[in-house]
Amino acid sequence: MKKPKKILIICKKKYCLLTRSIHDHLLGHSIPVQIVHRDELTKQMTRGVDFIIITGGDGTFLQSSHYILKSTPVMGINPDPPTSYGFYTGKNHTDYMKKIHKVLQGKQKYTKLYRLKVTIGKRIVPLRVLNEVFYANQNPAQITYYRINGEMQMSSGVIISTASGSTAWSKSAGGMVLPITSDKFQFIVREPYVNKFPESKNFHQVMKKNQKVEIEDLMGDSFIAIDGTEVSYTLKKGQKLVVGVAKEALNIIL
Repeated sequence: MKKPKKILIICKKKYCLLTRSIHDHLLGHSIPVQIVHRDELTKQMTRGVDFIIITGGDGTFLQSSHYILKSTPVMGINPDPPTSYGFYTGKNHTDYMKKIHKVLQGKQKYTKLYRLKVTIGKRIVPLRVLNEVFYANQNPAQITYYRINGEMQMSSGVIISTASGSTAWSKSAGGMVLPITSDKFQFIVREPYVNKFPESKNFHQVMKKNQKVEIEDLMGDSFIAIDGTEVSYTLKKGQKLVVGVAKEALNIIL
């Protein structure tokens, strides 16, 4: 990666002491640095920088990643691993300053993670999915009724996961763990109700980069959750949810 000329630090309030330490260190290298709280982040803030540092756990990282649509390299730092889980941020808490120095020298390598693009009807959801999309009835106690890639199904919902998200929720639901850099993705049907449609067979499938998952909602009271519970959208009966690999990957330093 090239030497950065401008850096953005995204923080969770709890960890801003660490953030200030990194900020002061970078200023010593005469590099402009901006600090922003994760809840105040906008897409515009991420567009004009060459390197982004995110301090916090995976919740902060996932939330922040939704605002990064360009190829800007990102590094996550989890300053308190015993109390805050971090798959994307946990690997850097002991050697982050060494990696920052390599970034400043233009010598640090990054890993390309493929994300998902979501469309509901004619509307493109204005963020990219790093872990998974979950489609289900808004009432978790009620069954979900839909057509997926042409097949009628009833179940507790559908998880559509990226390769990097395949070690998380989708794995617990019976999905396959994919190599983190794979451009494939997968869907997993949760608790399929086979008595209604005994001919339904496609409850788990690994998809190629050029393929899509298409779900037609047959209920009218369903929703999708993206990378957790903070981002969600409702669907109207008859609307189609289309999910495929996005062209905007995330370049992360692990």
